[in-house]
Amino acid sequence: MDDVRVRKRKIILRLTGITIGVYLTFRYLLPVVIPFLLGAALAVFLRKPYLWLCRRVKLPKSVAATLVTALLTALIGVVCFFLVREVIYQGGNLVQNIPGYVDTADTWVREFCEACERRFKLEDGEVFDWLNAQWNNGLAEIGSLIVSGLLNNSVALVGFTVKVGTGAVVVFLATVLFLMYWEYLGRAAASSPFREEIFKLKNKLLHAGGAYIKSQLIVMTLTALVCCIGLALLGNPYSILLGVGIGLLDALPLFGTGTVFIPWVIVETVRGEWMQAVVLAVIYLITYFIREILETRIMGNSMGLNALESLAAIYVGLRLFGIIGVVLGPFGVITIRELYGFDENRGK
Repeated sequence: MDDVRVRKRKIILRLTGITIGVYLTFRYLLPVVIPFLLGAALAVFLRKPYLWLCRRVKLPKSVAATLVTALLTALIGVVCFFLVREVIYQGGNLVQNIPGYVDTADTWVREFCEACERRFKLEDGEVFDWLNAQWNNGLAEIGSLIVSGLLNNSVALVGFTVKVGTGAVVVFLATVLFLMYWEYLGRAAASSPFREEIFKLKNKLLHAGGAYIKSQLIVMTLTALVCCIGLALLGNPYSILLGVGIGLLDALPLFGTGTVFIPWVIVETVRGEWMQAVVLAVIYLITYFIREILETRIMGNSMGLNALESLAAIYVGLRLFGIIGVVLGPFGVITIRELYGFDENRGK
């Protein structure tokens, strides 16, 4: 009986210690080292073309590393430029067309209010006037919050922009240096007295956390791409804007693409737009199977989190780390689980 109690205490202490360690690492150490982690990840991605340039083209290591990193940076920059430009363009069109959408919604709301007034024998205009007053008050409140937020956070926004720019430069330089000194770092790790622990822990975290992040990025990208193409084929003027938004929404648990497409299909069916409804339903089914198939293939059956675990992890992550907690929350849970398993196996 005493052995059972001691074992339970050890489990609680071990889990508590690992959880505190992961939290402190994410809170204080991760913001400092994340440019170097990104540099290492990019170096792994660029290692084959780098070695090809060094061995086949006989370029010096510094030149080859700088060249492949610069080419990847230019490619990412071009893609981001056109994507952001299109999103801004479609967002501008959406803002310009808002008055027309508001007029259409106003007509629907008036008809609904008139039906309610007739049904419940209320005075003409009573329901609509009440809803209109609430709408105007809400808009005024939102406008006030936006203006105050811009004024209060303008300096912080400038500081954030500077930090992002500095971080991008550090990531670029770190990628170049990781490529150049990869063999040296490998030898240093292999000669370390903690080499066994380093390699086992690295493999576990890369297998678990890396698989999670990789699966989410791939699924989210493919979902956004399918949505953009499908909506563009329907002639939707906001295909890029909606596609990117739906791709981001799909990463959240209990939401997914069905949150947008199922009501949209119902609305188009009620309107009699059968072709639109069918195409939207096909887009939804494609994105649904993309997540179900690819996520399982990339992460494996036992590596992911179920919907409840993901929701809890994302909620805790948001409360602890802000918006980046959407990623750090689930990744933290996986990290704690893998570290606990590693520590338990090492103690045996």
